[in-house]
Amino acid sequence: MSAGLFFNKVNSCRVKRMDASDLFEKIKSLVTPKPSLPENNSLRKAAVLVTLLVENGEASFGLMLRADSLLKHASQISFPGGHMEKGETPAETALRETEEEIGVLQSSFEIAGHMEPVATFTTGYLVWPVVGVLRRRPKIKLNPKEVNEFFWVPVGIFSDAKNYTHRSVIMNGEKKPRRAILFNGYEIWGVTLRIIELLIGPVR
Repeated sequence: MSAGLFFNKVNSCRVKRMDASDLFEKIKSLVTPKPSLPENNSLRKAAVLVTLLVENGEASFGLMLRADSLLKHASQISFPGGHMEKGETPAETALRETEEEIGVLQSSFEIAGHMEPVATFTTGYLVWPVVGVLRRRPKIKLNPKEVNEFFWVPVGIFSDAKNYTHRSVIMNGEKKPRRAILFNGYEIWGVTLRIIELLIGPVR
């Protein structure tokens, strides 16, 4: 049965200030210089670039609205990224896909490290998050075949429990709750939100 989607909207998000130095301390405790790649796994491999912009001591995540014509995760919010080609590392995949999707040169990013992979619930991917840091706001050039929009979200939004709501996903006839945030009309949930929550730590 195809998934049916429902969600409760929130009117606005409160922004807790999160100093970039505090965030980087959390990142150091989570990431590794090299990814852990399991030899035997039936899930397809993918990588995303956790796009992190640091400006004036504060940090924002760069997220994109995927094109509605895509076969997988169409019209959903995600980090730039995609399927790992044979012989690629997660960082190579994440940087290549980012340049293809939003037009930011691979050399623009400082790679802070790799997080542990996370699995998607419905599409069978094992996704490696690679943290890429930008020190200045880049010029964005969208690939319209893959991306409808790109936007920045202050990291502090994700550290306030009052900004969270829930959506229900109907899978195999059962309704299952999923945490979500609605930011300026963009609904952030699923594996993207899980990666963010793993990165910033417990939400209070």
